[in-house]
Amino acid sequence: MNVLVVKANNRPASQAVSSKMYETFIQNLEGVNVTTYDVFDEDMPYFGQELFNAFGKMQAKEELTDVEQRIVEAKQKAMDALQSADVVGFAFPLWNLTIPAKLQTFIDYVYAAGFTFKYNENGFKLY
Repeated sequence: MNVLVVKANNRPASQAVSSKMYETFIQNLEGVNVTTYDVFDEDMPYFGQELFNAFGKMQAKEELTDVEQRIVEAKQKAMDALQSADVVGFAFPLWNLTIPAKLQTFIDYVYAAGFTFKYNENGFKLY
């Protein structure tokens, strides 16, 4: 079984409950392949116009800027990590009653039509 843990806290375990919970979880896993995708260690440009520009340029077979290339590669890396997992866990804090922006970026990268959901006559359906 392949387990993906998406870690979204760059504070040390001695200072953050979710980091301590992550460390405890990882130390107690046995008999599975575990991959940690630490959103604070990854090069993850924020999801926005650069990605949409890149999609258009890729369709037109035009050269991408450095930022566009980085975001396309980061999106694909996140999707590959998710696709190779049988089970996904998330380790993150609530900062100001919301998730860290880097975690939101990971979710934006992987939440895509044809990958994590598809459209049908009733709207959309999750895979």
